[in-house]
Amino acid sequence: MPIRLLRILLTVALGLALLGTVVGLGFWLFALATGQPLQTTLAVVTDTPGRALPVVDAAGRAVGSMLFDHGRLDVQAGGAGYRILQGIDLAASGGLTIAMLLWLRRLTLSIGAGAPFATPNAGRLRRIGAAMVALSLWRVASDVLAQALLLPRIAPDDPGIVLLSSVSAAVAGKAGVRIDLTIDPALLLTGLGVLALAEAFRAGAALREENEGFL
Repeated sequence: MPIRLLRILLTVALGLALLGTVVGLGFWLFALATGQPLQTTLAVVTDTPGRALPVVDAAGRAVGSMLFDHGRLDVQAGGAGYRILQGIDLAASGGLTIAMLLWLRRLTLSIGAGAPFATPNAGRLRRIGAAMVALSLWRVASDVLAQALLLPRIAPDDPGIVLLSSVSAAVAGKAGVRIDLTIDPALLLTGLGVLALAEAFRAGAALREENEGFL
């Protein structure tokens, strides 16, 4: 992809990230002022086998099944601690995303100027990789904290169903609906890859400076 086009795309992405973060924090401040937390959406999964619907082919032969064992929890609840967590989550996620885009844009500017192995680029890549790793870990940590702060305040309007955290034990005699803590390793692995690439850039920059010293 041409560097000029990449810079344009990164500028647009940066603008959208800034706008999204500002709007999100604006909604959070409004909700904080009115005493109503923002809506939280969490994935849930049943502990007991869900309804299974057979899937057949054109000849009517069973070839599979659809399982209805996952769902979505939409809720507006939580105390002061949970509201603070929502604000921290918006600021941390938005801030890290904006920082990564800024560093990436500066990196492309340096590459476009014909200096891909300039010493500052290794530092930019290192910061981008570290931010990716931090963001992936924060997503898991914020989900765990959200469960700890939110679940004690809510319950299904059915005495036969209990809402559980991702790590809670099942409750005897009740159908368990558990928060599904899905860990996506893609961002973490990408961040580690960028950190490795940063070391390659650092070595390349050192080699370039060494060669220039001989000229």
